[in-house]
Amino acid sequence: MPLRFSLFAGTALGNLLCLIPNRSLRLTRRNIELCFPELDSVEQASMVRESLQSMVQTFLETGWFWYQKPQRIFALIRKIHGQDIFQEACEAGRGVLLAAPHLGSWELMGQYLPSRIETNIMYKRPDDPGVEQVIVQGRQRTGVKLIPADSKGVREVFQAIKKGHLIGILPDQQPKKGQGQFAPFFGIEALTMVLVSKLVQKTNCPVLIAWVERLPDGAGYDFHFSKAETQISDPDLRVSVSALNRSIEKNVRRCPTQYQWSYKRFGIRPEDEPSLY
Repeated sequence: MPLRFSLFAGTALGNLLCLIPNRSLRLTRRNIELCFPELDSVEQASMVRESLQSMVQTFLETGWFWYQKPQRIFALIRKIHGQDIFQEACEAGRGVLLAAPHLGSWELMGQYLPSRIETNIMYKRPDDPGVEQVIVQGRQRTGVKLIPADSKGVREVFQAIKKGHLIGILPDQQPKKGQGQFAPFFGIEALTMVLVSKLVQKTNCPVLIAWVERLPDGAGYDFHFSKAETQISDPDLRVSVSALNRSIEKNVRRCPTQYQWSYKRFGIRPEDEPSLY
């Protein structure tokens, strides 16, 4: 489908999701209630609607990013905010750790990065081999190397950083129970991965937060790069992970309706705390 039609369809289907009881609506509404208690019910409902629109748009535009000619995709990039920060990190020669949360059009980021630096991205393998084949082909076609998020993959990541490569990680995925570290995210204790913190502690590579903003009415996309808080390199995991979450939250607050709120980010609670869902 033409990209503009995909975005229009995403808006329409997102509106439809607001009218029919469904899991995405329930989780999005609950997460926004938890994270934006200062908003009244009308403001929260508006954010829920826009967030669901963005969620469907993200899904529909992925096919365009995976199959369209790269030059047509890159022609949609309007501005790169923090380009000097990104360039400086790439030229430092110590590798780059890019934490890209589920904010905006993250699939476009993966298509673009190999044009600037040798890029490796960690991913969670789906259960269906056919689905995995589609994902791998779509994401690797511009030069990205995908690394499975397992113990062998972690070793590959360390080797890639030592070679000066960029490592892309989705840092806001909830780890399994018993793993990770609890730290505040929008004022709520959230079980958070510790891989980013451990990679920084062992390699001393620069850490950037990156996301792609979808501009209104199919006008294109803006890239955003910023440095993570310096405390992310603290040897105390609680301090380090808290700095990571603050860095992510700061960027999410810049464009909250394009964040993936339809996910149980606070699904696992600290001991003796009741479920939030």
